[in-house]
Amino acid sequence: TSALLALRDLLNGEGTYRCVYVNIEGAQAMREDVERAMQVILGALATRARLAGDEFLDAAWHDLWKKHGAGALGEVLTHWSAASEQPLVLLIDEIDSLIGDTLQAVLRQLRSGYDLRPEGFPQSVVLCGVRDVRDYRIQSTQENAVIAGGSAFNIRAESLRLGDFSAAEVQTLLAQHTAETGQAFDAAALDAIWNLSGGSRGWSTPWRMKPALRATADKIRAVRWQVKPSMLPASSLFCGARRPRSQRLRRQAENAPQPLKAG
Repeated sequence: TSALLALRDLLNGEGTYRCVYVNIEGAQAMREDVERAMQVILGALATRARLAGDEFLDAAWHDLWKKHGAGALGEVLTHWSAASEQPLVLLIDEIDSLIGDTLQAVLRQLRSGYDLRPEGFPQSVVLCGVRDVRDYRIQSTQENAVIAGGSAFNIRAESLRLGDFSAAEVQTLLAQHTAETGQAFDAAALDAIWNLSGGSRGWSTPWRMKPALRATADKIRAVRWQVKPSMLPASSLFCGARRPRSQRLRRQAENAPQPLKAG
């Protein structure tokens, strides 16, 4: 995700393309209700485009969805590309969160618009997920079959995998975190973070890495200030443990009613 956002900013900064990032994970809740999933996807895409300064989809997507239903994605991308002064680049994140007929519908519509680009379809589309799209197996309810391979999956020109970070790169990331937040890490903390993460990019996303950094620092501080019982004299431990109870018993004795004297 971080790499996609950086690519978006780079392309938009150069000015040759209009690049929009969208996360479509929200459509997963629609399962294989393709029409409702398309509604979620197009709404998310319109929001991202608006935040990037392009309001075309805000005015157009809902009417196109009402008219084309499950096939609205291709129509929306065609209208949007035709209205854009720059070729579009679309970065779709969490593509593998879709299932069954919904995933198949998205892939087929992206493939069918290939020959229309760039005037009538995005110049390039990036699908980001945990696996190569050609390795997907789709359980299609509509076709009552498992779909693996075939034309729906034949949509990529190249497949790239981002490797894990090296130990040096993890230290660079931590240095950037320190520069942003002022939170410094000593050698023990750096070793602990590397041992826990192994350089995994999933661990290095901001919403996972930063809480982990805070937790690691808090843990190290707690260990550093912890005093082991074996380091204290036995008499201090005994007195420290007994004193609160002794004081409480003394107060109770002083406040207790005096007994009657016999005789």
